[in-house]
Amino acid sequence: MTHDWIGKPRVECAAKRLRELNPRLEVLAVNANLSEQNAAELITQADIVSDCAPLFPGMAFLRIEIKRRPDRKVCGQLGRG
Repeated sequence: MTHDWIGKPRVECAAKRLRELNPRLEVLAVNANLSEQNAAELITQADIVSDCAPLFPGMAFLRIEIKRRPDRKVCGQLGRG
């Protein structure tokens, strides 16, 4: 995270940073909290999923759904550390 990200949705900042790192990357940034109702649908749309859900329930649903979908990859939390 950088100072100019303050006040902006983290999904937009993460997508911008990924595109800066690799301009050929196709990024689908979804500004929604992960839930039991939408986890499967959202994860199905991607080959790689970023684990940067801000709320514990979202992280839990992500982990549950990823275990059901071994063909999907998860990368670590963007902007942390």
